Amino acid sequence: MGLFTTSPAERFGPDLLDRLPLGISVYRLEDPADVASFRLIYSNPASAAITGLETSAEVGRRVVEVVPGIGATGILETYRDVLRAGEPRDLGTVVYGDNRIDTATYALQAVPLDAEVLAVVFQNVADRAEVQALQAAQSELGREEARYRSLVEATAAIVWTTPPSGELRLDARQWHAVTGQTPEEAAGWGWVEAIHPEDREATQAAWTHAVATETPYQVEHRLRQADGGYRRMTARATPVRDADGAVAEWVGIHTDIEEQTAAAMALAASEARFRTLFDALDDVVLVYPIGTDGPEPFLAFNQAAVATYGWTADELRTKTVADIMAPGAVDVASALTELRRTRRSTFDSTHITRDGTRLAMSTNARLVEYDGRLCVVALCRDDSDRRQFRRQLARSNRQLESAVADRTAQLEAFAEDLKILHGITTAEHPSPEARFEAYLQAGCQMFELPIGILSATPLDPATGERLYRIEAVVSPDPALEPGLTVPIGEAFCDAVVETGATVTYADAIAEAPDHPACVSRGLRAFIGTPVLVDAEVVGTLNFVSPEARPGGFSASERDLIEVMGQAVGRRIEADRATDAERDARERYRTIVETVDSGVIVVDADLHVIMSNPSARTFLGLSEPGGGEGETDHMADRWPMIDADGQPVTPEALPESEVMRTGTPVRGVIQGVTPPGEPTRWYRVNATPIDQDRDGTPEVVVVSFHDVTDFREMTRSAADAEHRLRSVLDAVSDGIYGLDLEGRTTFVNEAAVALTGWPAAEQMGARQHALIHHRHADGTDYPVETCPIYQTLRDGEPRVCDDEVFWRHDGTPLPVRYSVTPIREQGALTGAMVQFRERPTP
Repeated sequence: MGLFTTSPAERFGPDLLDRLPLGISVYRLEDPADVASFRLIYSNPASAAITGLETSAEVGRRVVEVVPGIGATGILETYRDVLRAGEPRDLGTVVYGDNRIDTATYALQAVPLDAEVLAVVFQNVADRAEVQALQAAQSELGREEARYRSLVEATAAIVWTTPPSGELRLDARQWHAVTGQTPEEAAGWGWVEAIHPEDREATQAAWTHAVATETPYQVEHRLRQADGGYRRMTARATPVRDADGAVAEWVGIHTDIEEQTAAAMALAASEARFRTLFDALDDVVLVYPIGTDGPEPFLAFNQAAVATYGWTADELRTKTVADIMAPGAVDVASALTELRRTRRSTFDSTHITRDGTRLAMSTNARLVEYDGRLCVVALCRDDSDRRQFRRQLARSNRQLESAVADRTAQLEAFAEDLKILHGITTAEHPSPEARFEAYLQAGCQMFELPIGILSATPLDPATGERLYRIEAVVSPDPALEPGLTVPIGEAFCDAVVETGATVTYADAIAEAPDHPACVSRGLRAFIGTPVLVDAEVVGTLNFVSPEARPGGFSASERDLIEVMGQAVGRRIEADRATDAERDARERYRTIVETVDSGVIVVDADLHVIMSNPSARTFLGLSEPGGGEGETDHMADRWPMIDADGQPVTPEALPESEVMRTGTPVRGVIQGVTPPGEPTRWYRVNATPIDQDRDGTPEVVVVSFHDVTDFREMTRSAADAEHRLRSVLDAVSDGIYGLDLEGRTTFVNEAAVALTGWPAAEQMGARQHALIHHRHADGTDYPVETCPIYQTLRDGEPRVCDDEVFWRHDGTPLPVRYSVTPIREQGALTGAMVQFRERPTP
């Protein structure tokens, strides 16, 4: 592929070539095997003055036609040799003249411009001054050529030329390096095979039209790379005309635009998500700028605002906040003054719709930066529910006061029982069995029941059925002993295992008269709770009696057996961990290879004891000395900053944290600033290696992956995300977003406050398992029956008025919620859940 992509005048500047007292002619060798195929493609004005031949009229003709006697001089063979060598050559002086060209002594220098194109600089050297001027011009031409070559290489593009007919002549090295096509495969129209199949037709049509109409060509398409993947490119071409105005050739260039296209698509997707969430909110959201004279017309609003106030979207854009306030409802100027002082405010007001309807509204407002202007983001909600809740709350307070006294007495007894359990838990016991027996004896006394049993509930390996096996027992009946195994259905604990919750029978004759434990064994009173290890039910803790318990079991007793069950589960879990730690053998293998990512190994003193070349390059470490020689201290390496641009001290490095905690660190973003160079950004992972299994790592393996380009590409998307966060954090309802797998993708401040779950623990977690896994009565809530899960499957919005979420402290949160599907470019990508606490009497 030729590199002579524009005319020489365009490449070197018209002033330079037109004013030089030097002849400059540019020839193209069309057939390397035939020196007579040299064709004149450019000649500057000085050429005509020196030779006496009007060379501009000769452009486009073969040299043997312009200078008939040149073939006998051997100069054309010399020109071809210069092209093959690729280096400029001083050809000395020659004496030449014919019936068209003035006879004179000419000094010649040949300069190859690419594999096909040659520039010849010449002058009538009658005296030494002219020779010196010629040499100076030749030097300038060489510098211009060097600059041109550097520019082409720096563009990281493919440059190409074609004859007027449009078949491509490709530079084999450039095209092959990018596409993997050989020159034979790419020749003629073969280059089209490297275009993505979906883009070929449009590319061919655009090129055919450009060639036919002799107009500039520009198209975007995906170009196959040598590794088989595709990258998006912009292709441009322009016709180069000869002195007669005819197209002498086409020159073009392919430019890689893959990264900027991906960044633009990411920004557009982020903006679409923002608009979807904005319009999905049930409450009215208004955004308006604050001018020097007060509130200006609304800058943005959601669909709820259009539906609430009755104006069309175009009409609402002409309104200000004063237009929707009922007369005397609120002093707008005073409200803005308070908002400027506090940056965030909540107040009650009365709004008015287009038809005059008055609406009691509660407004949460805050100041934000929106589209480069200081704006108010106001979220307005119907206030009737809150007023009703206040009345219900007053009734609930009265009922609560009457129940406090009874509950206090129960709690005092509960506290005494907890002291007993604490003593059993902290005391030394000769064996796990002795500890469990102590729990059972204490439970029999606390519940006033004669039989206490700790059971395991394994599966029968032969039948797959659940079994009930006694592990420890306190009983006056000698037939009940450790090891006794029966089907789970013969024990009251079948309900405990089935529900995963505490079960009680005050009198099984009345509550479960057909149960085998009642019919066959004569048991009547029962309280049992599951024993969990690693969140899995492995057995039960239960107390029974052949006598009924007319008063049933109190809430405190249910709490007490659950505390006992948790203590037993933790003890079993600790025993298993001890056994596993004793039997396990730690195995690890650390490999440091020559990879793009940097890898270092540091010891407890933060000395680098091993590193690969990439790490030494961008961390500023010294070359390894071999063995004990590589001991760079991490505090002496090049400066490092965190993701916010703040300096990172040695104590704050990921490897320091891993040494302190023994826990791996993943995905930390840090920047390294070499002297005199811009900061490069890396994703850092650090992993502890505990060689002697004493719980303290001896070394830490740290890897660095360059994410500088990715960080830049995502900056625009982050800006859009910030605007979304400003709106979401102004909402008093809890809001979280889910992907199609039910994992949390975002959560606002209200959701954190309502549930008590920190945002860090919610992000990426399956939200159903975290806060929605049980019904209000404590029974399991299968995810398949959850309305939120169903919306993620069918894309239909849903509203639920009577469910509970579970707070971080384990208490239920009565909620009313709505589920809105999120779509991007028409495809379902997740859902948004908006919830508020449901008033309870």
